[in-house]
Amino acid sequence: PLDEWSACPLIYKEDLGKFIRCSFSLPQPFKTLGLGAGEKLVLTALNEEEVPCTVATHPLLDHTGQFDVILDKTSEDPQEVAFNQMITSFPVGNEVAVCGDGGSFHSVGRSVKELYCFVTGTGILAAIPFLTQFLASKSRRVNLLWLNKRES
Repeated sequence: PLDEWSACPLIYKEDLGKFIRCSFSLPQPFKTLGLGAGEKLVLTALNEEEVPCTVATHPLLDHTGQFDVILDKTSEDPQEVAFNQMITSFPVGNEVAVCGDGGSFHSVGRSVKELYCFVTGTGILAAIPFLTQFLASKSRRVNLLWLNKRES
C-alpha cells in the first residue's frame, strides 16, 4: 500500500469542462497504488507562489506504473479549489507528493453477498474501486443506482 509519501510526476492532463483528468506516473513502473476499497489518495504540490495545495481524492484508474484522478472544478471546498487552480497551470513533468489516506470501507461481523449502492454525480468515481473489490468474489451481487442531474 501507498503508506509513505512518494513523488509522482504528472504525465497527462485533460480539461473535461467541469472536470480535469490527470494521469500520474508512480516512482516504480512495475508498482500499483495498492489502495484498499474506499481509500483516498492525498496529493500535495506547491503552487506558483510556493504555497502547498492539497486534495484528497479517489483514484479513477490504478494501472501498473501509473494512476488517474478526476478533479471537480465546480467544487466549493477551499482546499479543492486551491488545488484545482494550481493543477490547471501545473506543467506536465512536474511532481506531486502522493500518499494513501488510510481510510477504507469495512464489513463487520458477517459476509455480505448482496449490496445496494446509491451514488450521485461524480460519486460514481469513489464507488468504482469499492465495487471492483466487492465483486472480486463470484458469489456476490451489486444493485447500482446512479443518479445524475442531466439525462445525458
